[in-house]
Amino acid sequence: MLDGNNKVSRPDSNPALLSYTKPDLDEINFKIHRMKFNNRGSKRDAQRLLKQAEKFFKRFKKSISPEVNDGKQLLFQ
Repeated sequence: MLDGNNKVSRPDSNPALLSYTKPDLDEINFKIHRMKFNNRGSKRDAQRLLKQAEKFFKRFKKSISPEVNDGKQLLFQ
């Protein structure tokens, strides 16, 4: 609780923060785990995409390098 000077103080009674039932807790638990696994999958896909981009740029740099392809501007062989 806040008073007129914005100082925090405990309420006089000890009210329950949330009322809950088993189905409510199960639903929250399900949503947390779903977000956790979605984040894990997104991270895995982002890492895979980053590796593919790195391989592409290595091949691209190699294909336009004059000492590798005798001055020809070939992207892929």
